[in-house]
Amino acid sequence: RYVTGDWNLWLDADDRLDDMNRRLLRSLFCDLADERDAYAMKVRSFLDDQGRSVRLLDQVRLFPNHPRVRWEYRIHEQILPSVRRLGGNVRWSRVVIDHTGYRLPKVRKEKLQRNLRLLQMDYAQRPDDPFTLFNLGWTTLDLGDTEAAMKLLRRSLERVSPDSSIVRKLYVLLTQGHRSLGHRVEALALCREGQRHCPDDLELPFEEALICRELGHLGQAEQCLRRLLSMKPRQHFASLDPALRGYRARHVLADICRQQGRLEEAANHWWVAVKEREDFAPAWVGLGEIYLANGEWNQVERFAQCLECTCGLRQDAVILRGRSRLMRGEFEAARLLLEQAVELRPEAVGPRVLLTHALLKQGKDLDAAEKVLREILALAPDHAEAKHNLAVLMRQRSDHQEEARKMAVTTPQEVMT
Repeated sequence: RYVTGDWNLWLDADDRLDDMNRRLLRSLFCDLADERDAYAMKVRSFLDDQGRSVRLLDQVRLFPNHPRVRWEYRIHEQILPSVRRLGGNVRWSRVVIDHTGYRLPKVRKEKLQRNLRLLQMDYAQRPDDPFTLFNLGWTTLDLGDTEAAMKLLRRSLERVSPDSSIVRKLYVLLTQGHRSLGHRVEALALCREGQRHCPDDLELPFEEALICRELGHLGQAEQCLRRLLSMKPRQHFASLDPALRGYRARHVLADICRQQGRLEEAANHWWVAVKEREDFAPAWVGLGEIYLANGEWNQVERFAQCLECTCGLRQDAVILRGRSRLMRGEFEAARLLLEQAVELRPEAVGPRVLLTHALLKQGKDLDAAEKVLREILALAPDHAEAKHNLAVLMRQRSDHQEEARKMAVTTPQEVMT
């Protein structure tokens, strides 16, 4: 109500525009006419300090200054409903805004708590409003209370108009909630229902692929991913990870190919993934698995260097080098590397399991092998392999002790005869 110009552009204090997008915005300003339409822009939100986790959100950022165009809701405020009541439509611009305020986990949690407080105030006034229920459910889900979130999201889906922009995301969140609770069959049914309503959605086929893979339906999971990679999405309001149609889909597809024994095809998908994003560690680990099996040690070392230098994951690099030495029968070198891996992440079970393989195959330091096996069981009491190996080791050591005792008793008599 204080604006004197013809248009409103809104930016948060933690929003940024680079040079290219400032030029795009300036060009857009030059083309504005006397109209009632609003302009949507992409908001690229960084969810970690390294900028590796990104979410793209469509938001109306530019709209006409008119006394009937006003914000609604306390949080996740909406301007579009009043624009549409005025007779305006949405136009899609090419401007991308970088949103930097969620990089630190602590700050993100504080903002979620703030959002929750404001949403609860809206909920007290409008307990049956589908948009309030949707945002309250999503925030509750992000804060880890899945059961409570699911109730809110279901109520939102029951009340929302079928043509609302939040319908597709409601199906995604409900699918993710069921999956996190271990309700895979329910998650799959809901995911497929969502795709019938929103056949062009990008998140739902990815979610279906994950569920099918967990259920062991690898062929169906592969079909979902190939469909996703071939889709040409239409313009609509969304909030999603752009990597779903890129390296993340390629990684899951590669893993499915690997499980089916199609190693060359799996490697090709992982190569595409690292070409798109060089610091995507799971792809380098996957390639390491394949080249380890083929005994291509120089390539394995190359992948270890990528994990250490490009991805900043020294422990993963050390483990890969340790496994390489283990497979070559270089047990002492493998032991030294895997002991480093244990020191780098003392709470992890995996490096200790590999270390026991080196110690048991070397067979020189059974005391150390026993100690590491007991450490594994202290961290993971139900670890079947560690239980088995410890039982075998203790039986062997008991047999050796019994044999030594017998020799100590019989040897003097044999010497006398």
